[in-house]
Amino acid sequence: MDFNKVKTYVCPVPAHPKQIEVIKKKIVSAGGTLVCHEKTDLSDYQACVDQCEIVVILICPETEAADYVAVIVYAGKTGKRVIGVWPEDQTAGAIPAAINREGDGVVTLEDLTKIMPEKETVWQLPDGKERPKQKTPRHKG
Repeated sequence: MDFNKVKTYVCPVPAHPKQIEVIKKKIVSAGGTLVCHEKTDLSDYQACVDQCEIVVILICPETEAADYVAVIVYAGKTGKRVIGVWPEDQTAGAIPAAINREGDGVVTLEDLTKIMPEKETVWQLPDGKERPKQKTPRHKG
């Protein structure tokens, strides 16, 4: 991805500081700009989301917690792109419901820098393969 000066908020996950740092380094090395990079919790998440163009969130058990769901929902409502990132070496798992519903894509850590901020992103499974297309419910009315 050409993160050229794209403002990105990487949600802090205190239980996974090393993985969060790896994500941040990948974004910066691709030319991105981090907002709220010094934050270690979600206490000011709304201010952080307001400053960014993309919200990146590590997919882990914590992402199902109400605080992370609130970040994802708020980002979606404010028009920010939400990208989930599978942790390194994860080969199986389900996309968290909030990201599936409100997110703009899920990628492996390896493919994080291959997404384009202005285009539709890929929905990958943890093994890097593209997720099968989801059925869109029809509204009859």
